[in-house]
Amino acid sequence: AAQKHFTRIHEQLAEMKELLDDFLTLMREEAEESDFKPTQVDLTELCSKLADEVKLADAAAHTFNCSSNCERIFIYGDEKLLRHAVGNLLSNAVKYSPEGGEIRLELKRVQHHVEIHVADQGVGIPEEDQERVFDPFFRARNVGDVSGTGLGLPIARRAVTSHGGTLAIARSAPGGTEFVITLPLDERAILTGC
Repeated sequence: AAQKHFTRIHEQLAEMKELLDDFLTLMREEAEESDFKPTQVDLTELCSKLADEVKLADAAAHTFNCSSNCERIFIYGDEKLLRHAVGNLLSNAVKYSPEGGEIRLELKRVQHHVEIHVADQGVGIPEEDQERVFDPFFRARNVGDVSGTGLGLPIARRAVTSHGGTLAIARSAPGGTEFVITLPLDERAILTGC
C-alpha cells in the first residue's frame, strides 16, 4: 500500500512539473515576443531531429513515418520557437495514440509557403471542442486519464503566429488527428531538391 501511495505521489509531482514548465514557457514567450530572433533554420533537419528525439523517448511504442517533398528547406525563423511548436505536436501525437499506432510527420513546400503536417491515430478531438483546443488550460472532454496541462497547443500556436504562420486542425475524428503548421517563405528561404 505504501509503494502504491509513493507511486501516485511521484505521478502527481511529474504532472505538477509539466504544468509549471508549460506555464513558464508561455510566460517567457509573452515576455520575449519583442525579442524574436530569426536566423536561417534548416527546417528539414530540425523536424528530423525532433522526430528522432520523440522516437527515442517513445521506446518503439509507435511507428514513425517522416517525409518531405524537398531534400532541404531552409527558412528564416526562430529555431527555439519552431522547436516548441513541432515538438509539442509530436509529443501530443504519441501521448494520444494507442500503442503500435503510426505517427506521421510530413514537411512540404506548397507555392510560397511550407507546411508541416503531424498526424496520429489517436482518439481524435470532438468537433465541439476543436475551436477551444488552442485556449490556455482547455482540454478536450475525451482525453480520459491522459495527463496534460492544456498549455501545449496554445504555446505551439503562439510560436507559429510569431512567424506569421498558422497552426490549425487539418482533420480530426476517432482514429486520428492531423495538425498543420503553415509558414510563409520569403526571399531568404533556400529550397533544394524540390
